[in-house]
Amino acid sequence: MPCHTLEKPTRHKCEHPGCTRSYIRREHLFRHARDHANRRPFACRHCSSKFNRKDTLNRHITLNHGGSANNSKSNISDDQDATSESISDMLDEATPQLFTSQVMDLDFSSSPAIHLVQSPNNRQLKKLFFNELHPHWPILHRHTFLTTPQPSGLVQIVLIAGLWLSNDSEAKAQARLYHNWLLNYIEKRLFEIGRDSHRPQSPRPEFLPDLQALLLALILAAYRETECIPLALICNKLLIDIFGGAGVYDQARIDNEEYSNKGIECWIIREQYQRLALIHYKLHLYFNSLVAIKFPIFRPSQFLTPQMMNIRIPCSLQFWDASTMASTPNGEQSYDSVLQVCNLFSSETTTSSYKRLSEVVAWDFSLGMALGCLLTRQPSESEKAITDRIAPFMFLHLMHISHP
Repeated sequence: MPCHTLEKPTRHKCEHPGCTRSYIRREHLFRHARDHANRRPFACRHCSSKFNRKDTLNRHITLNHGGSANNSKSNISDDQDATSESISDMLDEATPQLFTSQVMDLDFSSSPAIHLVQSPNNRQLKKLFFNELHPHWPILHRHTFLTTPQPSGLVQIVLIAGLWLSNDSEAKAQARLYHNWLLNYIEKRLFEIGRDSHRPQSPRPEFLPDLQALLLALILAAYRETECIPLALICNKLLIDIFGGAGVYDQARIDNEEYSNKGIECWIIREQYQRLALIHYKLHLYFNSLVAIKFPIFRPSQFLTPQMMNIRIPCSLQFWDASTMASTPNGEQSYDSVLQVCNLFSSETTTSSYKRLSEVVAWDFSLGMALGCLLTRQPSESEKAITDRIAPFMFLHLMHISHP
């Protein structure tokens, strides 16, 4: 008779330097991570004490205040943190809310990074994001993000990026743990979204925070280089399908969408969609370059091409980051005369493409130079050769070189 042995369950190990703890349940690892971060989101309403677990808060209330734990303001489970989002980056008080998207069923409420939204370092992490990452990947409208309520899932990803960019080894270890959770969750949800009724079918404004959160999670992978490349590549391919179905790469679909907002607000929505498309293509080129250098046995991906970018060149970063806008940079009536990236590769406009390429270079140097390489590609040039020419322009974000 064969002898059967029981396999030991996979344990989730803590990645904090020097820590040897491990747990069978992932949520217990996330709860343990709060100890290293010294985050205490559960506050006692009777005194100034704060705790990193709800059950500890409940025990404190029972033992020290002679009351029932059920009288506590907090009704958050032990496997969740309290989360909040501020109306303005300048406000000290936050309004609690759990982020569960009503559009794409994205739910980051169980993320181990949920406590970051309440962190006293909240403002500093946002500042790092907008000073270091945003100039290279400007998909968010800075003024709107900082002065209006945003879903805490999107805020979490911004703060995780800020944590990674802090150049502190302990902060990076925490950011790595949080980002790994995000990538694993996003991969699962993208598979599901691609097959269910929650898949976006148009470039509506209500889809923007979810799509921005998904892309930012992949952009952060571009700062970790090969650490999470297999998972990032899978997510990237799935996101191409989602973006394509939602019309993100199609300027006509973006322009034809009847947004309820008018004037400058309507323009900002359209501009954010244009940036989603072109920044995603730039990220796609980065992944191809990284694979070509680190894993030359694999062929570059052709899931996304410049011919698919039926998108106008966005406005300058200086205008985009202005705190107030009196008008759109080109005017609502001049859209038909503005360059679309795919037109650079049209046989009818080839002779003027090199001159017009300067518009792309002025907007984003890395993307513009990469498109220049593709425009000068010879018929005999291999995929590897063209990728090798593009690669030097794809790593500028890692060199802390600011775009004009």
